[in-house]
Order: sequence, then structure tokens, then C-alpha cells
Amino acid sequence: MKKTTFTLLLSFACCWLAAQCPTGDIIFSTQGQIDSFQINYPGCERITGKVTISGADISSLQSLSTIDSIKGSLRIVNNPVLVSLGGLGNLHYVGESLIQILGSKATEGLTIAGNTALNSLAGLDNLRSVKACVSIGGNPSLTTLDGLDSLSSLGAGHGGAGSESWATYSLSISGNKGLKTIGKFGNLDSLYILQITENDSLLSLKGLESIRSVGELYVGYNALLPNFKGLDNLQSAGRLYIEGNYSLQNFEGLENLGTIQCHSNSFQEGWISLHVEGNSLVSFSGLENVQSIGCAYSTVKIIGNWHLQSLSGISGAIDSLVEVVIQDNPSLSICEVQPVCDFLSNGGPATITDNAPGCNSVAEVEAACIVSIEETSGGEPVIVFSPNPAVVFLQIQIEDSEIWDISLFDLQGRLMYRQSVSGSRIIEIEDWPAGVYALRAVSGGRAYTGRFVKE
Repeated sequence: MKKTTFTLLLSFACCWLAAQCPTGDIIFSTQGQIDSFQINYPGCERITGKVTISGADISSLQSLSTIDSIKGSLRIVNNPVLVSLGGLGNLHYVGESLIQILGSKATEGLTIAGNTALNSLAGLDNLRSVKACVSIGGNPSLTTLDGLDSLSSLGAGHGGAGSESWATYSLSISGNKGLKTIGKFGNLDSLYILQITENDSLLSLKGLESIRSVGELYVGYNALLPNFKGLDNLQSAGRLYIEGNYSLQNFEGLENLGTIQCHSNSFQEGWISLHVEGNSLVSFSGLENVQSIGCAYSTVKIIGNWHLQSLSGISGAIDSLVEVVIQDNPSLSICEVQPVCDFLSNGGPATITDNAPGCNSVAEVEAACIVSIEETSGGEPVIVFSPNPAVVFLQIQIEDSEIWDISLFDLQGRLMYRQSVSGSRIIEIEDWPAGVYALRAVSGGRAYTGRFVKE
């Protein structure tokens, strides 16, 4: 009987020992350390500290296959010959570790960075939750982020935007030069910060359709990105920071975005609600359903977009306490969209300079707002004027039988010409100063406005 009891106790002890894991933080810096992990810690499932995998000869993670959770952060960084994350297939949870960034405390969760040969995230297919931020950066061989399909919780246990750690609830995809598409990527509903930057080959954001709200969306220096398709379900943002995307022509893909407003925990003083700089934008089409922009003491900046011709597409009411800056957009001549006109009429502070004629000063935009009137006919314009640009004359052609009251204004609001016209009319403009002029035509309940340039 005693022998049987001793045998059972010995059996339990062996099983208990088999499931032991190392305590504290773990650093794998060689392939040999990884290969010996199951020999030293057979059956180890739960790591209580953080795990760092970083080594010049690390090529396989297969010996880590028993691990299902890591209480601290997981850093897979600077492994030049690591091709695959195979071996992490049982991992379902990664926690957080405290770090210092520029003298401030922050947390990190999952970091995959500087792995020059890594071509896939497959191996993380069962990862469901990361307690802090996810950062994927500097992996030039990645072409898609397929492999994080199950990720559905980010920042669990924190208050998201209200957390003391700015990094919590954040996703950063940065500097992956071969990345072409996001691919099949998790099921995340909301993020504090979504940063997508310096991915030189990125063509699409498809794969991020689950995201409905972000505290900050920063999309910068993605040279080939044409639009925002993939963020089609995004409904609210605390900030849009769109910078240096040299192929970005509009905001297509953000049609469901309803607000661009500071979140409750943002720094109000100096906060930038909307920053659009150095893109190939022609217009703001795609933002037509935004209802409100900015919060008290924040800023809206539209700077250095060399192809931008019109602010058409901006439709949301701009908070009257926002500062608006529109400058160094050399092709921008149409700024008298309703939100800007309303903002200026309410005395909102603005800097408008170094754009094309028509949007070269606050006074020009205010004048254009005065003479601007929306078309109410609901159909195609029946007023055609040519040539445009014009030098000696402007021909007005009316394509119905109605008599239209035609008025021409300069952008200081001065009336240059007014006449009732039916059919066709040639107007001599040779002596008019060069610049942009506004045309207004009214007939009954219909109205039409347009612009032409006098050279």
C-alpha cells in the first residue's frame, strides 16, 4: 500500500514538474535557446513575464508550440533569417509591459519589427487578445498581414482613450516597404490610435472593415495608397492626420464617417482635429457625410496639397472656436464651401494665404461666400459660358427658352455686369483685371453659379 501511494505521488510530482515554466522575463537570442525550451520546460503553457525573441541565427519558433499565453509583452524583433512565425499557433493571449518613451510611461503588447526575411504572420492565427498596443514595423518582406485573423480584443483591461498609457488600444503598421494590402486582419471594433505610415507599396486598406471608431487616424507617407477603401465602416474619429500620401486623390472609403471631433481625453489646447498636408488630393470627396469637425481650441490645417483645386467634399460644421489654416495649396481656388463660409461668418479665426486666386486671403473667401449660391434646379446646368480662361470676351449660352438674370462679380464681391439674358450673349471683358470671377444666374426658383478666369 505504501509503495502504491509513493508511486502515485511520484507520478503527480512528475506531471507538476513537467508543466513548470520559467519565471520573470525571457530573452531568446539564439536558435539553441529556443530549441532547448521544451527540453528545459516540457509542457510549459503560461509565461508570467515578457518574452523577447531577437537573434541573428533564429530561424524557427517551432519549439515554442506549447505556449498559450504570455502575461507580459511579446517582442519579435531584429531576426534577420526568421521567415515564419510557425510555432506560435497555440498562443491566444499577450499581455503588456511598461516601457519608457521620451520620458513618459507607456505600455507595449505585441511588437513585430525589423525582421527582414519574415514574409507572413501565419502562426499567430489563434491570437485573440493583446492587452496593449500592436506594432508591426520594418518588416520589408511582408506583403500582407494575413495571419492575425482571430485578433478581436486590443487593450483589454484598460479604458482605451482614457488610459494613462497613450499606447494602449493602439495599432501601428509602419515601415513595411513590401506591404501591399492589410489582408485578413482581425476583428477590432475601436482603437485609440490607428497609425499607417511609410508603407511604400501599400495599395489598399482592405482588411480593416471591422473598425468603427478611432481616437486618432494617422495615415502618412504611403506612396501608392489611392484612397481609404477598407475603412468603409469607420463612423467617428477624434482626429484625422493625413500627410505625404503622394497618390491619394480623395477620401473615398470614408463615406460613413460622421464626426471628426476630439475625444474626451484629448489635450484640448493645440489639438489638431483635421490635418491634411502634402497629398495629391484634388478634392475632399468622401467626407460629404461628416456632420461636425473639431472641438474648442483645436485646429484644422489644410497645407501644401499641390493638386487640390477645391474644398468640395467638406460638409461638416466647423466648431466656431477652431482655428482654420489653409495655405500653400497652389491650385486651390474654390474655398467657399458652406462649412468654411459659416465658420468665417461666425468670426472664426483663420489663416488663408498662398493659395490660388479666389482662396488667397480671408477677404477673398468671404467675398466668394457672399456671391456663392447653390444650384437649386436639381438637374444639369443650362448655363454654359466660354472660353474659360477668357481674355477678350465671355460668351453666355442659355440652353432653354427661359430668361435668366445674369450677374458677374469679382471675388471682392463687386458687381461687374448684370443683364437679363435669353439665348446667347457676348460680354466684353478685355479691360477687366486678371483674376477669378463668379457668375450667378437666376430664373424663377432656379439658380446656378459658376466661375471663370480672366487672363
